[in-house]
Amino acid sequence: LLVNLAFRFKPFQIFIVKEKSIKKFKIYHMKKTVSIMLLVLSFTLTAQAQKKSGKLKVQETLKQMTMDLNLTEEQQNKLKPLLIDKMADKELLAKKKKALKASSGKPSKEESRKMKGEKAAKKATRNSKIANILNKEQFEKFEIMAKAKKENAKKKDKQK
Repeated sequence: LLVNLAFRFKPFQIFIVKEKSIKKFKIYHMKKTVSIMLLVLSFTLTAQAQKKSGKLKVQETLKQMTMDLNLTEEQQNKLKPLLIDKMADKELLAKKKKALKASSGKPSKEESRKMKGEKAAKKATRNSKIANILNKEQFEKFEIMAKAKKENAKKKDKQK
């Protein structure tokens, strides 16, 4: 009977309605907060995975080369620093391109020629070092694999 009277009395009704709306409000904001935290966590984990991918790529490349070319332990140990340098060069080149695009939109013909020349020179020195490490048969296989990889990259670029 008292409860019935309390619900009929207007100040109590307002208090009960406010209490329910506050609970709904808190639940709504808690859901939003949790979803935002999950989103931030997923971005963080993705960024960390991308940072680690450079080291993983070197390991994967070395593993693939070992399987394809039958590399010895000594050859693997000599090739690993070259592959690390190659990945570092790629990252540096990507940063340069990004900086050029940010500053002037598109690199000029001279800048792009210069960058291509630097890239070709580094590739030639790297290939000569690889040729010294690998035997003749292995190096021939390596060149064939590099050409196939380059052709696949061109196909992917055309598909985009």
